Amino acid sequence: MYAFAITARKVFALFYVSLSMLNEDAKNAKAEFKTQLMQNLSTIYDIRRDDQVLRACLNDGAIQQKAFDDLRKNYPLRREWSAFGAGLS
Repeated sequence: MYAFAITARKVFALFYVSLSMLNEDAKNAKAEFKTQLMQNLSTIYDIRRDDQVLRACLNDGAIQQKAFDDLRKNYPLRREWSAFGAGLS
């Protein structure tokens, strides 16, 4: 029985260490994904440009309908994230 208790402790210790390593790997993978996303997101969608052109459609807080219609008609093509070969699984 004593030998079993030592073995159980060793198994638990190995499991705990393995779990800690998995958590660290998951944290590293998440950080890497976030870095890649931030680096490539502006290629897919430049929010600053969008903000500028949308603000240009305002005049004293009111939307200039013609400017907004022109913006919609001439809006640049924007691909989805999956079009760039990035899987989010």
